[in-house]
Amino acid sequence: MVSAVLLLTLLGWAIKDFKKGTLISFALFFFFITVSVSSNIFMRIGTHYGERLMYVPSFGIILFFASLILKFLDKNLVESKTIAVPAASFTGIVVLLFSGLTITRNPVWKSNETLCTIAVSAQRRIRHAYIIT
Repeated sequence: MVSAVLLLTLLGWAIKDFKKGTLISFALFFFFITVSVSSNIFMRIGTHYGERLMYVPSFGIILFFASLILKFLDKNLVESKTIAVPAASFTGIVVLLFSGLTITRNPVWKSNETLCTIAVSAQRRIRHAYIIT
């Protein structure tokens, strides 16, 4: 329910800023348009929803957060490039954290059997996981 409220709020923000032509509005519309293609809401695409379908829409979310950060940063701070070291440090920490998450997830992909078994145990209500096992 919280995610639906958040998504509707972001969609409202994108619509409100549409005529201004802001980068934030573009990023949000990019996210919503690209996610609508693979969401199985408007048409069935023949697969269940997964993170592999979120690569392109994630660009819109990343662009949204980057433009939001730039909007609230002091313009003098951005122009003087004193933000470069903290930004690079933050980016490095995020990359390391997500790299660790990826490495810990690798054993799931050992075989089709382990992938399907873990999918069924993690999401018992998804019928697609039972079909492929």
